[in-house]
Amino acid sequence: MRFWICARYARAIDGGDDDGWSDCFATAGIPEIPALGTSLQGRVSLRAFAIAHRDSSNRSKHATTNIMPRPPAKTLRERRT
Repeated sequence: MRFWICARYARAIDGGDDDGWSDCFATAGIPEIPALGTSLQGRVSLRAFAIAHRDSSNRSKHATTNIMPRPPAKTLRERRT
């Protein structure tokens, strides 16, 4: 996953952009949400989840931290040995 998708994901779901949030996922993918004990399949269910999140009184905000878009070259060399 490229690091920008994390920001796009958070901005879309927190800002109520249901279509933008569902566009963060692969068309054939099935995201799992272990905390809710569910998985979502297809754009319709992704969008329905986003709408339910937006309309919920328990809305949370996402804070993406510790994103490292590319590990330092030294780290890559250490992993190869």
